[in-house]
Amino acid sequence: MTLKGDCIIGVKANKACSDLRHDLKQKIRSNNCYIKFELIVEPYTFLVDGIGNKELLLDHKHDIVLRKSEFICGRTICLKCSSAAIDIPRKIIQLLKDPEKKGLFTIAVE
Repeated sequence: MTLKGDCIIGVKANKACSDLRHDLKQKIRSNNCYIKFELIVEPYTFLVDGIGNKELLLDHKHDIVLRKSEFICGRTICLKCSSAAIDIPRKIIQLLKDPEKKGLFTIAVE
C-alpha cells in the first residue's frame, strides 16, 4: 500500500470474494438485489448499501470492493453504493490505522 491508497480501509481480512459462501454469492448475483454492509470498529458503526448483479464474478482471492460505479471485475461485490471510502467517518479511519485494532465487516442481502 502507498499513501495514495485512499480507498483501502482494511487489510489482513480473513475473507475475500472467493471465500464467500455459495448461497451468499447466489443472492448477491440477483439483479438489483439490495445488499447492506456494516463496518463495525468499536465503538462506531458505518452502514453502506448497494445492489447486486447477475454478472458479478466474486472470484478474487484477496479483495472485496464495493463500487459506486457499475464497473465489474472479480473484486467487485456490489454496484451503485451509497457511500465511498471518503465518506467513512475519520474517527473510524483513525482507529483502523492502529495495527492492533480490528474491524468487523458484515454483509446482508435482501
